[in-house]
Amino acid sequence: MDPSSIFNCAVRVKDEPIDVSLIENNCNIIDKIPDTQNTKPNQERERERERERERERQSEIDVANFRLPPPPPPPSKRYYIRAAVKSMQMTNICI
Repeated sequence: MDPSSIFNCAVRVKDEPIDVSLIENNCNIIDKIPDTQNTKPNQERERERERERERERQSEIDVANFRLPPPPPPPSKRYYIRAAVKSMQMTNICI
């Protein structure tokens, strides 16, 4: 029995030359010009990443350093005088 009749498939083997140098086409010029319009230099990208990291760190610090509202101002001098007068009146001392 012939193996080709069993499988009946069309298989082709491409013959490639063996004596072609592997680095023969390395010096060819690429015709396609790379798109440099949307790319930034590496330093600028790194600066932008560092700014973003700094913003994230600052937001974490702001959350960690939650500030309470300032305390109310101390009572006025009138309050102290009234309190002193009331306490003197309670002890029956007149000013």
